[in-house]
Amino acid sequence: MKLQNKDSVMNLGDTSFRRKNLLDDYKVMLQGITEQLEEWDTKNSSQMIFYQYVAKSGLINDTFYGDYYSFISDKFKESIFEKYKDKRYENNKILKDYRSLLEYFVLEQKKRGRTYTNALVKIGLVDEKRKITEVGEALLDGDTKQDDIEKLFNLSADNIIFLRQLLKLRVYESEGENYIYPFRMGIYLLSKFDDIPQKEFCTILSLIRAGKTDEEYRETLDKYKLVKSKNMSFGEYVSRYIQEEASEIKFEEKYRISKEKFEKYFLNRKSKDKIEDYFEFYEVSLSFFENRNLETYKKLEKISKKGSIKKAFGYNKVPFKFCKTLKEFFEENKETIFEAKNIEEFNKLFYELFRDSKNYDLIFEYNDMTIRTFNLSGIISFENGLVNLSYKWLSKNIFSEIIGMKKLNNEVVKDNFHKNISFSEIFDLSEERIESFIEKLRKENNIPKEISIFEHFSDKIGEDFEKKLEERFSNDKVCTILNLFKNRENDEKILKEVTDNAKIPTIFEYMLGIAWHRISNKEFNLKKSLKLSLDGDGFPLSHAPGGDGDIIAEYSDFDVMIEATLMDRNTQKRGELEPVIRHTTNLTIKNMEGNKKTYTFFVANELDMNVINIFRATSQIRLQSTQKREKYTNGIKIYSLTIDKIVYLLENNINYKYFINKVFENYSKIEFIGRNWCEDTWNNSVKGENVEKI
Repeated sequence: MKLQNKDSVMNLGDTSFRRKNLLDDYKVMLQGITEQLEEWDTKNSSQMIFYQYVAKSGLINDTFYGDYYSFISDKFKESIFEKYKDKRYENNKILKDYRSLLEYFVLEQKKRGRTYTNALVKIGLVDEKRKITEVGEALLDGDTKQDDIEKLFNLSADNIIFLRQLLKLRVYESEGENYIYPFRMGIYLLSKFDDIPQKEFCTILSLIRAGKTDEEYRETLDKYKLVKSKNMSFGEYVSRYIQEEASEIKFEEKYRISKEKFEKYFLNRKSKDKIEDYFEFYEVSLSFFENRNLETYKKLEKISKKGSIKKAFGYNKVPFKFCKTLKEFFEENKETIFEAKNIEEFNKLFYELFRDSKNYDLIFEYNDMTIRTFNLSGIISFENGLVNLSYKWLSKNIFSEIIGMKKLNNEVVKDNFHKNISFSEIFDLSEERIESFIEKLRKENNIPKEISIFEHFSDKIGEDFEKKLEERFSNDKVCTILNLFKNRENDEKILKEVTDNAKIPTIFEYMLGIAWHRISNKEFNLKKSLKLSLDGDGFPLSHAPGGDGDIIAEYSDFDVMIEATLMDRNTQKRGELEPVIRHTTNLTIKNMEGNKKTYTFFVANELDMNVINIFRATSQIRLQSTQKREKYTNGIKIYSLTIDKIVYLLENNINYKYFINKVFENYSKIEFIGRNWCEDTWNNSVKGENVEKI
């Protein structure tokens, strides 16, 4: 990524395509890229077709495409023309007739198509020509092999892909070949300090510039201890150690800055009118600096209240505190541009005010995308507005061993950014060094040789994860949230209660997993059982690809698979029968090799009777594995439950082993499947003596 100019800040997405659910939406966009038949070019329809794909997929709520479609299909043609008439577009053309409106629609769709793919380019999922990269293909396929260092983190394939890309991500200065690794710097900072406010974390990484040595960067980041110890304000830390001086700008004029030079440095990419406002503000401010009277004061007060001025010079507020008298004004506004000794210093302070305020505005604008993108790595927590390394006891050790601020040869990194390479390849780690490091971790954590270090850390991470969930979700809260899924009008409430980084069906799987974990007396590793990509706070991001069921709870001598759906009863047969049967068959056949039993629960808000009965009938059918075609099983066990019944099991502390035993005890019998068997089975399974048999 290359900064546009000296005063640009790092941004990992485009403000016109802000996303909350980045992971799923990026996959949809990548799919759209793969379906392109034309090479990406402004001269053909590739960009327009991609935009239309995004609009039709529902990723954006864009009335513009609806207007375009209505216009070309002659629906409301005249009213659509009136809506856009006299609009200025490419090269300041004016929209004056139907032909120019069609041209505008085409150009605008191409522009939006380009804009929406910017984030994919920056993280390396597609290249500059919008061709999907090896990394992008791996994200879609979900087939990413992890090396021994990566396995220690216990992350999903999705997490690993973004962690790799963020570690490789370079931000280049606007001119020259100097660069920094912002994510690595963030890791270094978090390995040193806990509970860094999000705003401070993002500001440091956005404003720090290339051109220093590794040691100088470490010293700069180490100085943040002055802020943590309250010996220095964060603003002072930024101005002293992070923000560069504006000395690169030399104003040749002895007095006022010429308008020509002003427009060169006081930029606004979106509107030239704003630059006019800036210049007017400069002239009024300088007039007040030279002639401090009520007339110039009133002019300054009036223009300072303009929205464009507040944003560019006042950190989104009025730049100065205005009072009734000039005396009060100067008492309330110390250390401002008006304290300058001369016009040359005034010009310098005026530019710094613009630069710092614009940077503040840009950082605020791009912070959300920075946080959400870093979140995809699965190793950084942003909970409660504070930034920390997730599982710091492990992450700190791993990164302190391998990370560097600047490490790889330019050409090597450029080649590798679009390749799906592992940690050992990114950091050029030999097998001997990896083995030595893992042995070091084993000794430091007192892990016996007969125990797998990967299983040890998986269990420890799982315990930390479950502890977090205990603090976050009581049983009552789990039941309350599950009940919200019964009505899709509650979607916004669910997003507020859990996370807005995932889609509702993904959150449903997550909450069901927590519920079943509690029903099962926590007798399995919950994190391992959830087939989800999780963020650094342990919240869901996306269903991880791989062809498995939604949740697979592994016990010592049996597995329980839970398949979740929010489909209504009218669509379940079409959408759920095949995948649920396939997943259960494959897991059953796999478990047969270890003499483990397999039970599946299909969970929905409402159930279709045909689906219930067909699932029951599969216990009498010989089924073939889709993973190993030579393998078969004589029947599988699937039972259907509603959300209400999951809540009942949790609220009433039903003995889960007794329940499973009673539900499936007659599945080997051949009998006619009627309409009441499912409810009768339920009634028999939650009543009577709770004997732990399975």
